[in-house]
Amino acid sequence: IALWQMWGTAKAKPLWFGLVGFLVTALSFAHPWLEPLRAAGLTGLIACIAFLPGPALNAARFGDISYGVYITHFPILQALVALSVFASLGYAAGFMLSAALVIAASYALWHLVERPALRPSSHYRKVAENTEQE
Repeated sequence: IALWQMWGTAKAKPLWFGLVGFLVTALSFAHPWLEPLRAAGLTGLIACIAFLPGPALNAARFGDISYGVYITHFPILQALVALSVFASLGYAAGFMLSAALVIAASYALWHLVERPALRPSSHYRKVAENTEQE
């Protein structure tokens, strides 16, 4: 909420937010009582990274996989946990494997299900249009 209130300032001076965020985060490790400050410090660091100028990214150039990630991550992670993949391979390798599987499943979901359903000639869109007209 504080970042939302200071959105304009954060966009105008991202390096200051990064510096303050770094200092507050470092300070939060100094004493257990200061640990609640860590969230504010990390917010400053994330705001700095988000608002620094950089290349324009076209994240959807290969497809919009956001819904696919949302819908597939849970069953894939649960299957890997049930198969004891994280226990046998370790957390780093388990994370890499789960990330690769989720991304692959999300791309497959986008290209095989979502994108065809969004075409103007899609049966699902025609049915929806006919239902709205009635």
